[in-house]
Amino acid sequence: MVAGVAMPVDYNVNDTEPTEGSRTYAIIVCAFASLGGFFFGYDQGVTSGVLIMDSFLNDYCVGWHNFTYEECTRSSSDLPGEWTTFTVWYNMVYNLGCLVGALIGGWVADKFGRRATIMSAGVLFCIGTTWVCLNPAQDHTLMYIARIVQGFGVGNSSFSLPLFGSEMAPKELRARLSGLMVFPVTFGQWLANLINILVENDGNGWRISNAVSMIPPIIVMCGIFCVPESPRWTYQKKGKEKAEAVLKRLRQTENVHHELTAIGDQIAQESANDLGFKELWEPSIRKRVIIAMVFQLGQQATGINPIMTYG
Repeated sequence: MVAGVAMPVDYNVNDTEPTEGSRTYAIIVCAFASLGGFFFGYDQGVTSGVLIMDSFLNDYCVGWHNFTYEECTRSSSDLPGEWTTFTVWYNMVYNLGCLVGALIGGWVADKFGRRATIMSAGVLFCIGTTWVCLNPAQDHTLMYIARIVQGFGVGNSSFSLPLFGSEMAPKELRARLSGLMVFPVTFGQWLANLINILVENDGNGWRISNAVSMIPPIIVMCGIFCVPESPRWTYQKKGKEKAEAVLKRLRQTENVHHELTAIGDQIAQESANDLGFKELWEPSIRKRVIIAMVFQLGQQATGINPIMTYG
């Protein structure tokens, strides 16, 4: 993953009261939203195949600086320097976009809601991917810009989807449902490689491979406003009554008093304490933060992302 997410802190550590109502609808909502993880996994998986497709090489390498097809298909160590630089920047600007998208995603999520953040992630990704697919051959500068826009969408979704899942899920299933995005990510990586194989000999193969990645975010964008907003965000921005209506819909029951009270107490405590980054180092939280950071750094240190991108 290119970005992590800080989940809301649960101050009700002694709360053993089971969540009221049905869990089924919440599971369906979280599973639907997790489809957004597909375009992160797919885009990461598709790149390695695209960069060596004849269709991509003919559009962006052959003829650039008078490179021949033979020069563009040499082993990695013998490729023209300009082409190697382009492929590196092709991925670097995308990751830069992911970074900015994840940072901005937090502000959008707090200001406009979790659903709006997921929608904006899908819109940005589809704009960037459409731009990539339609980008004129040999226009390397515009391709960089398109990749940055793609990254905005992916980084945004990397923040908003786990957050949305954690706030929609019953507390008994919170860890499992907020991590549900992992499955579409890995499936997207697998499917990207399969699509690359199927279209590798097509004259527009690299464009087709990239275009396929827009299908899941389009589905998510069409349906995201058919599911409830986060009850936590609703309580914080629109009040208790609106949050109660959301919870009743989400839990499929009228009996949501306990969960509603817990959300209100948590928000009140956060507001009273003016919580910020320094609270991450409180003794009760510090260990969890360190463990999460070590896992994130460890995942990057394995080198799997470069392997997925260039392997």
